[in-house]
Amino acid sequence: MKSFLKLLVCLYPAPWRQRYEAEFGALLEDVNPTWLTLFDVLRGGITMQLKMLTGWKIISLMALLGIVGGLMVSHETRDEYASSAAIKIELDPSSKATSAQIGAFVKRAVNDKVLSAMVEQYHLYPELRAKDPMKSLVQMKKDIRIQATQFGGLAQPHPPNGIVVQFSYYDKPLSQRVCSALVSKLMEGTVDPAINGIAPLTLELLYAPSFPNGPIYPNRPNIIITGLLAGIVMGLSIAFIRRRPKPA
Repeated sequence: MKSFLKLLVCLYPAPWRQRYEAEFGALLEDVNPTWLTLFDVLRGGITMQLKMLTGWKIISLMALLGIVGGLMVSHETRDEYASSAAIKIELDPSSKATSAQIGAFVKRAVNDKVLSAMVEQYHLYPELRAKDPMKSLVQMKKDIRIQATQFGGLAQPHPPNGIVVQFSYYDKPLSQRVCSALVSKLMEGTVDPAINGIAPLTLELLYAPSFPNGPIYPNRPNIIITGLLAGIVMGLSIAFIRRRPKPA
């Protein structure tokens, strides 16, 4: 946070920086800045500059602020990593299992009780668990993607012959371990000879849970570009308003 505040000082006019920058830097070392502090510094710099700038200089300033804002959001957003696995479904040839039936099997194999136990076992979402354990369960459901699919380019009339399992989390090893636990629960679910009307099925692991290479979220270039565009639009708006003739 302090590094961003020092960067925002560059927005202030040169005469102000020559006189107060050293004192401002010393003040930063003695305080614990918050988002409100950052907003106040940003607002002060913008106000001073807008009084002095016109036209394209305003647009350039707002574009720069948009980039800085995008960098700040990108820096404060935590990386998320995804581990994925693929499972092949082997059904009786006479079975006409649908995606809905496979989905019912998945819900039974990895129900709320199972997921809550995983949250506790792997110490997931410590901040949410400290506030409300139910919120950690809700968040885990959002981070899980288990979808019936078709491997081998089968046409739509064919029943699903596979399941893709993915778990996203902000810790690489944990994302892989939890994905492995989900796969294990699905495998264990096949011991029931008939699950929601599906004929006895066998699951074969095609691809073991992967170790994440890079984050899937956030898309930092997009965040910065969005900040830039927002700054340009705001700068154009301010420049247009200032050019309007004042009423007599």
